[in-house]
Amino acid sequence: MGSGFDLYRSEDGSSYKKIGFINFTGGANYNFNDIDLNTRERSYYYKALAKDSCGNDRTQSAIVKSVWLQVADVKQSMFEKRLTWNNYGVWWRLGWL
Repeated sequence: MGSGFDLYRSEDGSSYKKIGFINFTGGANYNFNDIDLNTRERSYYYKALAKDSCGNDRTQSAIVKSVWLQVADVKQSMFEKRLTWNNYGVWWRLGWL
């Protein structure tokens, strides 16, 4: 096993499921496409856990919460929609930033 990052997702912010692994390439940015989601119903929490070249757990990232956009019809208008969303959240050591 090489060094990299285990990726985790949660619906409630406390129970996490491993959803993937990204190999460390030395780059500054990494991408991961999460699938099998219900983004019409909720936002999700994510965290990453760094692994060393022996597969040992090293450092955990901050916990982030995705933005959930909701669209609703506006009464009496076929051309207007009401958009609401939650705040993007980052939990780091002492609380939400």
